[in-house]
Amino acid sequence: MGKDAHEDACCHTCERFASVEPPPEPLVQAPVLDVPEPKRLKILVAERGGEATAYVPVSNEVTVGRVSGNDIVLSRGSISKRQARFVFKDGKVILVDMKSACGTYVDGRKISSPVVLREGSTVYMGDFVLRVVTE
Repeated sequence: MGKDAHEDACCHTCERFASVEPPPEPLVQAPVLDVPEPKRLKILVAERGGEATAYVPVSNEVTVGRVSGNDIVLSRGSISKRQARFVFKDGKVILVDMKSACGTYVDGRKISSPVVLREGSTVYMGDFVLRVVTE
């Protein structure tokens, strides 16, 4: 299956973070987000400056992308067909970038390998901001 021309286009999200001094490392690392089960979670999704929409996971894995077939569909050009996935395993929330064109960021840093989310972590995908919260 070949890439469409849109997949090669950059959304320039990385440029927004490259021009900003990275935040200093916290003195005390925030605790890992403790997740007893995915059904007690919500993924809050908001387009920058917009109202958040809550998604409740129905399985141990939630995919995010711009096309149908993903659990969370974000229909904007800044999102890849298969952008990222949230994995709920061993009481942790793990975020995996799916080799997206524009990248996936956690707390302003581009991820290149799976990341265990911490309490208060903010996920950036294109023009969207996501947070995982417990009920």
